[in-house]
Order: sequence, then structure tokens, then C-alpha cells
Amino acid sequence: MNNKDYLGKLFRTFDDFVSLVASRELEYIIFDAKYTTYFNNKMRKVLNEINRSKRDLELFVMFNTRGEIAIIDSKIVGKYIANYYNIQMEKYYKDIKLNKIVWDVINGKSKTKTKRDFMVISYKIIYKVLNEIYMDIKCNKSILNEYKFRYGLENYSRKNISTIVISILILEDICNYIGIEEDILLDYLRKIYDDNI
Repeated sequence: MNNKDYLGKLFRTFDDFVSLVASRELEYIIFDAKYTTYFNNKMRKVLNEINRSKRDLELFVMFNTRGEIAIIDSKIVGKYIANYYNIQMEKYYKDIKLNKIVWDVINGKSKTKTKRDFMVISYKIIYKVLNEIYMDIKCNKSILNEYKFRYGLENYSRKNISTIVISILILEDICNYIGIEEDILLDYLRKIYDDNI
């Protein structure tokens, strides 16, 4: 996304940042999507819990007649991605809190290796959660093609290209925010391409 005004903002927690980034990138590139049965059921369960507890929250989710999500606020999906990311990162880093992990990445001794490891794990988690959420993604073709070219994926034609590009967009924002150099990111993007060809 071109408007990255949130990159200079301070966030209470790193997963607040991830939530906003994911939400904005999804709004930017996706114009239609079908959600997995798992995600549909998860959202239905969350809404039922909110209704039972009679909490006053602003959530926008509409289901069609088949009980599938028809429309959902990108902030809800962004928050879901951030929660999943937080849980998986803390699990990978053996219960170290996400804010501490990020602090260590920014201030660590072996910066290149630490940053690369953080980036690799982040990409895998983001890609996995997107696959958990979306069954089918329709993206703005011109934006998708722009980023395919930018990331060296113009010859890649498998169905998961939308998921790869969205994962990279979110990862790119994370890297910019915590100061992971572009050359480290580009090296990893080449590896993603090579692994998927």
C-alpha cells in the first residue's frame, strides 16, 4: 500500500500494529473473498459469545443464507491475524512475549541472522493464517500485477499468488516498522519464489 502513515506511529503492543497493517493491506488489495468453513464457524462462535455476554462491541459481519460470511469488516480479520500471529510467535520463541521478541530483534547482537529468522517465521505464520481464513481471494489485478513485478513473481502463476503477495505486503510493513533492511527482505523474497517454483 502506498499510504504508510501508520509506520511512524507508536502502538501500545506490536500485535496492535500487526492488526492495523493486516487490515489496511487486506482493504487495499482484496475486492472479494470466500472464507473457509473453519473461519466461518469461528466467527459465528465469536458472535454467539458476544451476544451471550451482552457486551456492546462494534462488529460488522454479515452471513448469507448458507451461513457463510458474506461481508466482514477488515478490522476483524486484521485482529484475527494479529492474535494468531502473536500466539504463534510466542509459541515459536518459547513463551517470550511478542513485544520482547520484537525488542530483541531490533536491539539484538547478531542482527542479520536474528532479523532474518524473525522475518522467515513471520512470513510463514502470516501465510498460514491467511490460508486458514480464505478459501478464495479475488484481488485488484493491476495492484496484484504491480506487486508480482516488484517482488519478482511475474512468472508465478499458481492459485496461491494472492496469498503470497498479501503475506509479503504485511511482512514488508513489519520489516519497515522494526527496521529490517530491504536487502534482507529481498533475499528472503527470492527464496520464497525459488521454493514455490
